[in-house]
Amino acid sequence: MKEYCKHIKPENPQVVTGSQLFVKEFRDVYSTDEYIFDFTEDFRKGYLLFFFKNGQGILVKDGKYTYFHQNNILVIKAGMKLKVSSHNCAYYILHIDGPSVDEIIEKVTENKEKGLISVMNPQKVRVVYSRIKASLEKGYQPYKLTAHIFTILSELDIVEAVEEKRLNEKLISKAKSFIEERFSEDLHVEDIAKVANLSKYYFTKEFKKITGLTPIQYLIRKRINHAEFLLENTSQSIFQISIDAGFNTEVNFFYHFKKANNCTPNDYRKLHRNKWS
Repeated sequence: MKEYCKHIKPENPQVVTGSQLFVKEFRDVYSTDEYIFDFTEDFRKGYLLFFFKNGQGILVKDGKYTYFHQNNILVIKAGMKLKVSSHNCAYYILHIDGPSVDEIIEKVTENKEKGLISVMNPQKVRVVYSRIKASLEKGYQPYKLTAHIFTILSELDIVEAVEEKRLNEKLISKAKSFIEERFSEDLHVEDIAKVANLSKYYFTKEFKKITGLTPIQYLIRKRINHAEFLLENTSQSIFQISIDAGFNTEVNFFYHFKKANNCTPNDYRKLHRNKWS
């Protein structure tokens, strides 16, 4: 087994910086097998930010396993023994603390399974960790270290934003499917938002952000598209088409149809008569 661990600890970091966040300790580790860290003494407060530069493996804490791979960041509450089992794995451990650390870490790790995060820009994170190490080795400037910490945390927050966007896209897709299946029913925004498990206001905002239309605009467009199909391919009456398309009155149907096509349903049918006659 080969091991390497460079351990750097600033002197009185909280006194020097007076910051909301500061570096308490930094480790640069390389291991080909199992490595055990005892963080129950010096690391009783704050958080450990592991950044796995290379390799993959398993981190064990309190008998629970977390699988990691290259370019993951793992955020762990300090004050416990940890075991890292890996093969040719290199990683940094950054110990941060400060008056606001709990609030900040809670925000950037919210909804993350076991505090494990795949960073969007690993090269940037790698460079920042390297700069922290170099700064500590050469006689650090505390405010620069704090800035580096926030750079890393901002990358984690970007991941949060991206994951939230993906989740919202999935929920909006579910809502769109609901509209497409039930557009002929008497639907309201509240009904559709409930499918996505979002509040009416937030759902409407996210729906428009993703589709370019409000939920009602999307619903009306779906109803108009269906009405166009029936006008082109059937001989149903205009009244029956308005009902089948989900409009509550024929007047309402005429209004929205003309607004969308710049012609009445009757005129539209004449233009496409050859498709069903």
